[in-house]
Amino acid sequence: MVQWFDPVILADAALRVVLSSVFGAYSDKREMQAAIEPRPHEYGPGGDGTLWIDFVADLGDGFDSTYAVASLLGQERLELAGGDGPPDLPRGRVLVMGGDEVYPTPTREDYEDRFRGPYAAALPWAPPASAPDLFAVPGNHDWYDGLTNFLRFFCSGRRVGGWQTRQRRSYFALRLPHHWWVLALDIQLDTYIDDPQMDYFRGVGLEPGDHVILVTGKPSWIKVSPDEVPESYKNLHYFKDKVVREAGARVKVTLTGDLHHYCRYEADDHSQLITAGGGGAYLFPTHTMPEKLALPDEPVSYTRAARWPGRESSERMAWGALRMPLLAPGLCLIIALLHASLAAALFAALDGDSGFLVVALIGLFALGSLSGYAAFEKPLPKFLAGAAHTALQLAPAAAIAIVAELAVDANGGWAALAVGLTAGAIGYLVGGLAFGLYLVALHRRAPKHANEVFSCQSIPDWKNFLRLRIDESGLTIYPIGVERVPRDWKYAVDGGLSDPWLEPADRPLTAKMIEGPISVPAAHLTTEAQG
Repeated sequence: MVQWFDPVILADAALRVVLSSVFGAYSDKREMQAAIEPRPHEYGPGGDGTLWIDFVADLGDGFDSTYAVASLLGQERLELAGGDGPPDLPRGRVLVMGGDEVYPTPTREDYEDRFRGPYAAALPWAPPASAPDLFAVPGNHDWYDGLTNFLRFFCSGRRVGGWQTRQRRSYFALRLPHHWWVLALDIQLDTYIDDPQMDYFRGVGLEPGDHVILVTGKPSWIKVSPDEVPESYKNLHYFKDKVVREAGARVKVTLTGDLHHYCRYEADDHSQLITAGGGGAYLFPTHTMPEKLALPDEPVSYTRAARWPGRESSERMAWGALRMPLLAPGLCLIIALLHASLAAALFAALDGDSGFLVVALIGLFALGSLSGYAAFEKPLPKFLAGAAHTALQLAPAAAIAIVAELAVDANGGWAALAVGLTAGAIGYLVGGLAFGLYLVALHRRAPKHANEVFSCQSIPDWKNFLRLRIDESGLTIYPIGVERVPRDWKYAVDGGLSDPWLEPADRPLTAKMIEGPISVPAAHLTTEAQG
């Protein structure tokens, strides 16, 4: 898994965010795709009148989790444990990826190693008659190079093992049987939907009475509140209003990635919102998801009906951030350096070898950095949280310097160096624990820092994806989960051309229904699913 608290990774990701945000405004590759492939892709029903589609999002992080999900998606028939659903399900004719196909940055090497490699090993080959097609929309991590490598891997007709890519744009439309559609959007870095993209979807051929499955890059509705409506939600609503509703069609399902868990909301009219972003990235908590959603310009309200993992499991795993010295050695080394610098400077100042200016500068640097890091928007809460964290961090180093000055009959540079090294060694452990304690305390109290509390742990378990079935009666959604993924693999020596190259060596790879199948009748229900 990506070590998200590694300072080098954080700095590289931050730089790419800045560069992609700046240059994306001047070189938007979506607008360059306007003349490409104006027609939608069409898929008819199978011999039994059905079409199966798979949806997965947020993959390409750790090998164990990504390969586990890929190997389940690649099975021609997926056997399910438990009795909450059918004993097995056929592989999707189409696989749709809902964003963030690679982490942490979209380099060619990361796409090869973290995405293409695991998927090609999970389904090395498929007979042409039954080979599934692959479509994808980019997430924010795919945009960090301006979409260059995403277009190379997904929009140039390449094969990914047994899956065949078909799209030529970073957005696409699929015409499905029984008046169903998939409309998949490219929202760039959470910005507007460009005019050429709007024109493309207006021209695909939506008709009155059609049912739309909408795919987008993030669950913008989660952050809607009476005080704030995010621009990303306004953009999504604008698309639904100006493209789908004006054509007389209806959005029944909206799929997205970005949040790495499963969570379902149900409205008064039985419409659904489903989060299924468990394709391989670190787990995101579910206990922070609001119980109710009140969305503007929607006639119904939504109530949380299911989440996975459950509240108790999610809250329990949050405490794991206290293991910060074990989880983030790079960060703890920086904290140790801060402790060492403060202790050495304070010892020298108390000994009369220097003034307190250096001590003050170190304290101000820590206060500014930790206040800026605090997950509050208003200045006063940010400052108070930063001040508390600064005191928590610097008090041990200051105590060591004061005790050393009182107890040790030595002075000079060597004595200050010894005090600094001692404080640094202790600060690695104590400072790391303090950082984890700050995250957990603020997360449980505010709640804030949900992403940091879980990203530092890089939990590879609780993976999920969706399998969708379309027939004359409507849409059925099968939420599929893997509670614990294998950590050790061995070569499958007796496999055929289409069999996975690797099989679990430590524990079985067991898939189960997260909850019972979710039915979306074509005639009168409206469903939105977030993945």
